[in-house]
Amino acid sequence: MFEAMGATVDWDAATQTATAVRGDTTVVLTVGSLRPTINGVVVLLDVPAQIVNGRTLAPLRFVGEAFGG
Repeated sequence: MFEAMGATVDWDAATQTATAVRGDTTVVLTVGSLRPTINGVVVLLDVPAQIVNGRTLAPLRFVGEAFGG
C-alpha cells in the first residue's frame, strides 16, 4: 500500500521494520507494534502490522492517513 501511494519503502528484516518515505513524510512501522511514527511523532494503532504469507500487512486507514489520504 505504501508503494501504491508513491512512497519508497525500505525493509529491515532484523527488526521487522518498514520505513516508507514520500516527499517530506517518513513513516516507520514495526511488525507487532501499536506505536508507529509519522515524522517522529508516535501514532497509536488499534491493531499492529503483521506478516501473513510473507507479506507485511498494515492497517489501511493508518497508511492512507499517514500520507494525507
